[in-house]
Amino acid sequence: MFLAVIVIVSAALDVMELPKLLTAAEVAEILGKHPRTVLVLVDRGELAAVRLGHRTVRFHPADVEAYVDAHRSVVAP
Repeated sequence: MFLAVIVIVSAALDVMELPKLLTAAEVAEILGKHPRTVLVLVDRGELAAVRLGHRTVRFHPADVEAYVDAHRSVVAP
């Protein structure tokens, strides 16, 4: 019984350490785009997403950051 409690507590701690997934609206705000445009980026394979069911899409903050880094351009002074 003691071992089961440790496993349950350990599993709960792992879940608490997961990053908050972002909605399409939150990603759109970060990128300065419309939420539908964010979903188009997902459909094109340009932005990674997590599908939670048929209509629900969420984004890892690290994936959004990677998209921004990949599309960053250097502006000459």
